[in-house]
Amino acid sequence: MATEMGRLKELFGDTPQVRLLEVLIEQKDTTMHLSMLARRANVSVSSVERCLLPLIKAGIVSDIRFFRRRRILHLNPKHPVSQLLVNFVQEIESDWDS
Repeated sequence: MATEMGRLKELFGDTPQVRLLEVLIEQKDTTMHLSMLARRANVSVSSVERCLLPLIKAGIVSDIRFFRRRRILHLNPKHPVSQLLVNFVQEIESDWDS
């Protein structure tokens, strides 16, 4: 699945938002704490917080406070936009190789 992640960067550029979406989509069945997401996306924790705020407010990304300090994040599989993002990535991967 790692190859399609580069496809998003090729289409939309290498920005913190794209990096975060890549990780969230690639790890769609995984919950991650804020620092883990930042590390996997190779962006700062403050960038993760800033970039994800609109996605969290929209419900696309679930944000769970754990012990009031640690934030657990994951792509909300029930949100229609999340489903569209995952399907989009799958489509561009299959079309790219055709």
